[in-house]
Amino acid sequence: MRGKLRAKIIEEYGTQRRFAQIMGATPATITHVVKGQTTPRGASLVRWCSMLKIEPNEIPLFFDVEVAKTEQEGA
Repeated sequence: MRGKLRAKIIEEYGTQRRFAQIMGATPATITHVVKGQTTPRGASLVRWCSMLKIEPNEIPLFFDVEVAKTEQEGA
């Protein structure tokens, strides 16, 4: 799973370091997320997804989070 996140970063930004610079984060922060040592939450997760062009239904493919299925909640 984490290899997929790293591949997406490289696909969109060329290097993790460049992604970190553009995101305004430290390279260590990016590495921690890629290695699965931490997972972005809330607004941070939204920013990661926006910058990496990850659709809401794809989030579980890249991050260790569960996405609420709001369509089913109303049923």
